[in-house]
Amino acid sequence: MLRSSRGIALFEVLVALAILSGAGLALLDLVTGGFRAERDARERERVLAVEERVLTAVTLLKRGELDRRLVDTRSVR
Repeated sequence: MLRSSRGIALFEVLVALAILSGAGLALLDLVTGGFRAERDARERERVLAVEERVLTAVTLLKRGELDRRLVDTRSVR
């Protein structure tokens, strides 16, 4: 193998490593984004469950109880 051929082969290996490194970083970014999206979805789901429980509790109140609670919260503000 000629000296210039070895240099070109080394250059090709370095370019291949750079491409693989870029692909690895892109994959890492995608995985991190997926974990972040999952965490956000779990938080939204938790908040939605709490809101649903509150709405269910309010729906089960009788009219008088609901009026009393609304008056109490309005006077606090």
